[in-house]
Amino acid sequence: MLFATGIRISELVSIPLQNASVSDASILVRGKGNRERRVYLSSGQAAKVLTDYWERRKSIPGADWLFVRENGCRITSQYIRSRLRAVATSAGIARRVTPHMLRHSAATQLLEAGVDIRVVQRLLGHSSIATTQIYTQVTDAVLRTKLDDANTLGRLRRAG
Repeated sequence: MLFATGIRISELVSIPLQNASVSDASILVRGKGNRERRVYLSSGQAAKVLTDYWERRKSIPGADWLFVRENGCRITSQYIRSRLRAVATSAGIARRVTPHMLRHSAATQLLEAGVDIRVVQRLLGHSSIATTQIYTQVTDAVLRTKLDDANTLGRLRRAG
């Protein structure tokens, strides 16, 4: 969910149950400065994960939060960090993986896929485009590929 939406860990653990919409695969998130924004699970796989979770979630009584443990208690940031460490370790990743890395990776992947930076800004809930620009970096390999694809000299030759 963190990677699919780019939301902050604090936003993830604070999603009320009623803020999730399985029908349009979206979640209303309250971010920094108490600002609300809607994030979408654009891939079919991410939407399916939410749908499957939603079905399992129905059987957990009494909790008001979207993401809860088996006992109905709301998940915590520490719980997510611990689970993420365990997944990284089992995948053989030696480097410490943090939830914020997933947010950064989500933004970088979107930019590398050609998504407009203003869309990424809105998705991440940044009030300033400058924050988004600092936050994300286009890799040199992607930059080279984009420049090669643009083929500016080739275009001039064809036009001339």
